[in-house]
Amino acid sequence: MNQSDLIRELKFQNKILRDQVEAFRSGQKFTQLRDQYKALCAELKRQIAKKERENAELRARMSKSRKTWMEVNEDVIEEKNAAVAKMQTEIDRAHAAEQRAKEEVAKLREKLSKMESDLIKTRMELDAARTRIKELEVKTSTDFTNSSKPSSSDPNHKTIVNNSREKTDRKPGGQPGHEHHPRKWAKKVSATVQIPTEERYLDTSLYKPTGRTVKKQVISVAFNVFVTEYVAMEYVNLKTGQRVHSTFPDNLTDDVTYDGSVKALAYLLNHGLYASVDKTRKFLSDISDGDLNLSKGLISNLSQQFSKITAEQRRDIFKNLHDADVMHADFTFGRVNGKQGTVLVMVNAEDGTVMYQQKPAKGKKGIENSPLVGYEGTTVTDHESILVKQGSKEQECLAHVSRYAKGGQEHEPSKMCFSDLRKWVSESVGYRNDVIAGKREKDDEYTRELKDRMDRIVRDGMKEYEKDPAPAYYRNGYNLIKRMSEHPEDYRLFLNDFTVPPTNNRAESAGRKIKRKFHQVMAFRSDDGLKYFCDGQTIIQTLKKQEGNVYRKLSEIFEEGRGATVKPIYVYVETDDETDNGGRQSKNKKAVPHVSKKTICIEI
Repeated sequence: MNQSDLIRELKFQNKILRDQVEAFRSGQKFTQLRDQYKALCAELKRQIAKKERENAELRARMSKSRKTWMEVNEDVIEEKNAAVAKMQTEIDRAHAAEQRAKEEVAKLREKLSKMESDLIKTRMELDAARTRIKELEVKTSTDFTNSSKPSSSDPNHKTIVNNSREKTDRKPGGQPGHEHHPRKWAKKVSATVQIPTEERYLDTSLYKPTGRTVKKQVISVAFNVFVTEYVAMEYVNLKTGQRVHSTFPDNLTDDVTYDGSVKALAYLLNHGLYASVDKTRKFLSDISDGDLNLSKGLISNLSQQFSKITAEQRRDIFKNLHDADVMHADFTFGRVNGKQGTVLVMVNAEDGTVMYQQKPAKGKKGIENSPLVGYEGTTVTDHESILVKQGSKEQECLAHVSRYAKGGQEHEPSKMCFSDLRKWVSESVGYRNDVIAGKREKDDEYTRELKDRMDRIVRDGMKEYEKDPAPAYYRNGYNLIKRMSEHPEDYRLFLNDFTVPPTNNRAESAGRKIKRKFHQVMAFRSDDGLKYFCDGQTIIQTLKKQEGNVYRKLSEIFEEGRGATVKPIYVYVETDDETDNGGRQSKNKKAVPHVSKKTICIEI
């Protein structure tokens, strides 16, 4: 605001103030204020009078209302007393209902507690049932491919593939470009048939002889029984009446004696080919047209006889195994007289020497009097607790490790260590086999890498089990990882020493010989019977590892040990067929007869 506007504004206010002062000076303002005051007083008096009239009306109305209230109050009190009485009745009823409700609640709580107890019990049973179902599912899906169970325990299993060749659409047999594998020519020719030359080939204008011959063989088999009869003249002592004759050879103790060739054939059929005694007897009788009719007792007693005459050979095998650098060991089982029979199987990893021993049970009794007592070499086992403790070093069978790893993959798919472990086993065993076969050179750095990888797999497996413990119904996988973490050298010893096999397959294979016999006989009648069979298999399987004809060697053993034979469990009923020197029957009992005996075998 500029100065001129300010002066103008001040002049205007000054004029207003002057007009007001002038009005007070002239008395007009006072007159105006007095009139306004009188009007206001008159208005207030009117309002006061109105209020007094309203107050009088209100006092009269209040008096009337008080009277009405008293009347209503009496009615309300009466109604209240009636309501209180009614309410008391309701309260009494409510108390009674409450008491009944409390009793009912107590019963319901007791019932609920029982139901909760039943529910907890049912849940526990349900959890147990679920665990049992899982356990049964694991059990039904467990076979020889993912556990330590033998394939013989699953007779309806699928065909075991022995190679890794991929299936193709080609026909089985030799393929184009493969070397031909002809049948083997017989070295001994019994007869030669000359084929006459056809006339058309005699035309010299068309054909010329090459000087070569074309041969084809027909091979047949004939079985002959050779009987050597020893005859001695019988004499009678004229003084005593005693009948005497010249001494027969020492080994002819019975009227009819079978030499080693017959016993070896019957023994191999019964113990090498696992034919029953009846089938062995029937087969020998059939192929000899009834000339070779052995008794059941003789065939059955060959096992005990062979066991006694091969004691020295078994002592040599015992020493061979005890001195071996590496030995396979395993137990196998069957039925003996209604109980479980145990057989200890031991194989020399170097030369394949095999020994079977019948034992009362596994454990400490299972290794008593065996080559494992005081053994200082390396054992290859399937983690049998007593076998693991034998020897200075121990190699676990990686075939079983691979099976357990496969079972872990199937039953614990969340664990990643098992797939890695199976790959490690395959790669490590393949590397070791390739080095032995000469397909690759030994690589110390690669060997260390394989060992480090195993340690890493085991560590990862233990961490997985710390986060996710093993279920109660399947602990094989956890037990495997735990054993490998505690004794890692037992699982990779074969990488340090290539003479140590990574698997116990040789003992497993040798044990099948016993299993087959158990399946054939169903059950041995006594421990001695099983012992004699084991003694015989020790010799047979060891001879198979050596060069030569097993049958011929068994024949020699029976022939050399003929003096130690045990009499068979049967009776010979003998009838004399007496003829004179001319072959005619002698009617004079005092004459000197030509002794010839006919033997009839009767089984006891």
